[in-house]
Amino acid sequence: MAPPMRRKCRPKVSDQEIRDQVLVFLLAGHETTAGALTFTLHLLGRQARLQDEVAAEPTLLRAALLEGMRHRFTSEPDRPRYAYFPFGGGPRSCIGEHFALLEAVELLGRLLARYRIEALDPQLRTSTHVTLRPAGQVRARLIPR
Repeated sequence: MAPPMRRKCRPKVSDQEIRDQVLVFLLAGHETTAGALTFTLHLLGRQARLQDEVAAEPTLLRAALLEGMRHRFTSEPDRPRYAYFPFGGGPRSCIGEHFALLEAVELLGRLLARYRIEALDPQLRTSTHVTLRPAGQVRARLIPR
C-alpha cells in the first residue's frame, strides 16, 4: 500500500504582511498611473490637433496612453523583445496591469472631453528612480472646451 500523499502547507501570511502588500499595490499603482498620465498629457499637449481625435475614440485613448508610457527610443527594428514592457512580462508581470490601464484610459478620456491641454514646456527632463518620472514641474494649461 502506498503511503498517503502529504499536502504541501503554505506558510501563513500575517495581518501585517497583508496590510503591507495592500499598501504596496496602492502606492505603486498610484505612482505609475500618475506618471503614465503625466507623460501622455504632456505629449498630447504638444500636439493639440490629436486631442480631438484621441478624445473621441477609446482605442486611440489607450494607444495614446501606451505611447506616453513608451521608453524614449528611436524606431529601431532590431530592438530586444523586452526593451518595452511597462508592466513586466511573463509569469511575474504586474498584477494591476488591466486595472491601471482601465483607470488611466477612463481618466484621460474624461480630461480630454472637458479640457484642451497645452504643454508649456517643449521637453520634459526625466529622473530615474523605481520608475521613470519627470525631474521637475510639468507645466501645462487646461483650457475648458
